[in-house]
Amino acid sequence: MKTYATLVITEKAPGVWALQLNRPESLNALSMQMLEELADAAGMLYDLPEVRALIISGAGNHFMAGGDIRDFHRSLALSPETRKAQYRAVIERAANVLVERLTHAPFPVVSAVRGACAGFGLSLALMADLVVASRSAYFTTAYLNIGLSADGGMSYLLPRAVGAKRAARWLLLAERFSAEEALAAGAVSEIVADDQLEARVMEIATRWAHGPRHALLRMKRLLAESMEHTLEAQLLEEAEAFSACSATEEFAEGVTAFLEKRPPRFPG
Repeated sequence: MKTYATLVITEKAPGVWALQLNRPESLNALSMQMLEELADAAGMLYDLPEVRALIISGAGNHFMAGGDIRDFHRSLALSPETRKAQYRAVIERAANVLVERLTHAPFPVVSAVRGACAGFGLSLALMADLVVASRSAYFTTAYLNIGLSADGGMSYLLPRAVGAKRAARWLLLAERFSAEEALAAGAVSEIVADDQLEARVMEIATRWAHGPRHALLRMKRLLAESMEHTLEAQLLEEAEAFSACSATEEFAEGVTAFLEKRPPRFPG
């Protein structure tokens, strides 16, 4: 297991892994180092067969307060051409790789959001399959406030979560939204009391870890592809996924457990 300066990765229970942003003194703001480490960590977790579910959270009282302004300020010493090349390189090398690894991860992911969830933090939260927020959480895209456009897949993930017009409002006005507003918009899956956040995401992740792995992955893929497919193409994908699941031990165990009136004990 690798050790990171800005991240903590732990196995919380069999199959349940946690990736925690660990710069609480900076509200877990995204430094260049953290971005590089996030991309590396996502790749490492992607390749670990023992990972059955992943929790993403922030240390302290905040998830992530956007990009590290101090890093941005240091880059102002560079010429505009050099600065442009540097940011383009790090986005393609790390940010885009992180988005692809997390959104296509071979396990379900849940984000546990408390406090600030801004800029890239919102992108990171939306990379998860479910977003659980505490009542103290608040959200903003923030990019326009410092003269930037979106990154981290924000312009892709946000419209799919909240719809095109609401995404335009969030991105073009950079307003701040409460957890309740984010839930109503569709950016958050559910809200819990602050002192229940860890327990709730652990409950979800544990359920996934003991669940039918093949069916979960097929379900994730169907959801991810549905926005790009025609109805006819999606129906074919559903037929393939359903029939493939029916050939697994998970299906046999699920049906048998139901008839025997007991909880299923899925393989693995």
